Amino acid sequence: MCAMPDHDITTYLREGHACIADGDLLTAQLAFRKALSLQADNGEAMANLGWLAEQQQDWPAAANYYEQALALLAPHAQLSFQLAHVLLQLKRFEEAELHLLQGLQLEPTSATGWSHYGMLRTVQYREVEAEEAYRHAIALAPDKLAPRFNLSYLLLRQGRLQEGWQYWEARPWQQLSRYAHTKRLTTGQSLQGMRVLITQEGGAGDLIQFCRYLPLLRREGVARLGLVCDRALLGLMQGLTELAETGHSASPAAPDVLLDFSATINEADWDGWLPLMSLPGHVQTRFDSIPAGTSYLSLPAALTQHWQQLFPQTRPRPLRIGLAWQGNPAFENDADRSIADIRCLLPLAELPDIDWICLQKTQHSAQDGVAAWNLASPQRPLQDYSAELRDFADTAALIQQLDLVISVDTAVAHLAGALGKPCWLMLPWFKPDWRWLNRRQSSPWYQQTRLFRQTAAGDWDSVVTAIRAALISMR
Repeated sequence: MCAMPDHDITTYLREGHACIADGDLLTAQLAFRKALSLQADNGEAMANLGWLAEQQQDWPAAANYYEQALALLAPHAQLSFQLAHVLLQLKRFEEAELHLLQGLQLEPTSATGWSHYGMLRTVQYREVEAEEAYRHAIALAPDKLAPRFNLSYLLLRQGRLQEGWQYWEARPWQQLSRYAHTKRLTTGQSLQGMRVLITQEGGAGDLIQFCRYLPLLRREGVARLGLVCDRALLGLMQGLTELAETGHSASPAAPDVLLDFSATINEADWDGWLPLMSLPGHVQTRFDSIPAGTSYLSLPAALTQHWQQLFPQTRPRPLRIGLAWQGNPAFENDADRSIADIRCLLPLAELPDIDWICLQKTQHSAQDGVAAWNLASPQRPLQDYSAELRDFADTAALIQQLDLVISVDTAVAHLAGALGKPCWLMLPWFKPDWRWLNRRQSSPWYQQTRLFRQTAAGDWDSVVTAIRAALISMR
């Protein structure tokens, strides 16, 4: 931790910047606050506190600091762009546009400014303007990664896969290099006869969606295939199966080597590595070539039998529906994709002949939600098995016992899709993930998944109403 004795303003500012460079953001924050205690109108300290709040995704605090800094330091193009980005997260779109235009008036050749402008238009679904802004940013700074990555999101969301995969390589996969071989293989190169290590990137849902590409590497002639992933996914990945043309499982396709992120990588064992989410572009995926099938994950018979014993197998019986209403809070868009209060879903509890099963993995969020549901709906309780969900293989075995999964955009939805289980996916209006495309009700990635979309930011009520009507019609 950076030391911070009593100093003058200049020294506090210098120490704050040094602590940021060292990655000690907490001490940096203290240093800039010390500077403000000596000079309340110090714009540099305000701007840096805004940046630190932005890193913590404390958007209201970041906006407040940036606004004060701009008032003290204006005109300042970079501050205008940073404030606009924060205002976008707060959905204050008109203000964000005003600051973007002010910044671009000061620096009309700023690739950062034009990329932020594209982001604003993207979340507003003004996609022609967004694409123009991104391409202008790329023309201004061809080597800058952010506008290329932002354009990939837009292109993939529109289903323009061929060009989208090219720009997708601008995403920040470099952070994975500490887990893998120092030789990064080139996307699209021949892997015939090579020993290839694949590293997970993103969350658990990303691995579950894109692990389907590992069997394709075997067909390509990879001599040895390894996978580095989260420990909670190791058991599930052992059940990866080959997809035959009919969609039925054929030969085993699990990687030869499965390692978790804490494992030491022996470089001599591998000829190179690829990040997981480069694989769709590696094989030039089109909608008609997505390796799909009805399912591509299987489970050990003993695990399946264990979970079968917990559920009566007699017929007729109530419909069994699993619920997942929250994702990982560390995800950048979790506040929009997750349902903060499970009571929003209570109109579903009014329906007869349904057994509701909690699919939340973390016990804390599961117990809070289950308690709130059961207090409001004691006659149709939400059954909680979270204490028995040791890893994703257990969650998969539980899902196998269900008739339907209803989930927000989190790993549970991908797991249901990968198992071939019907899933109704609840999607936010603000920044839905590109893989669910625009305005579609079905997914090319999962044949049994149906999409229910918000029509306005935060409007889960209309989604629940639509799902309730769909449940009534299917009964």
